[in-house]
Amino acid sequence: MPGPLSPSDVTKKKAASIPEVMFEVVNDLIVKTWDGHQADIALEKIVDGYLSKAFEGASRETLAAARTQLFSSGWLDFEDAYRAAGWSVRFDRPVYYGGENFAPHYTFKKRGAK
Repeated sequence: MPGPLSPSDVTKKKAASIPEVMFEVVNDLIVKTWDGHQADIALEKIVDGYLSKAFEGASRETLAAARTQLFSSGWLDFEDAYRAAGWSVRFDRPVYYGGENFAPHYTFKKRGAK
């Protein structure tokens, strides 16, 4: 019988549940958008990149189902895996009641960078 999970166990198990192709897409986008200080990546670019890479040539119906699965699976909650790898990661999205209007995005910085 297993004992209770530690917070670090949860982070490891969560990262292990995320498909490798998701990390490939995010890694590629970090490299492409890195400006020497940070990488800002729109959520939609990650979603599009994942669907393109994981479901190349798929029908619209398959892509729609895969998109729904992507959002419900938690595979976009990869921040802790990147934090464990040495990144400072922030996900920012508009607050609906605050009248903000910008695309949801992730910001990656070297840990400790301002």
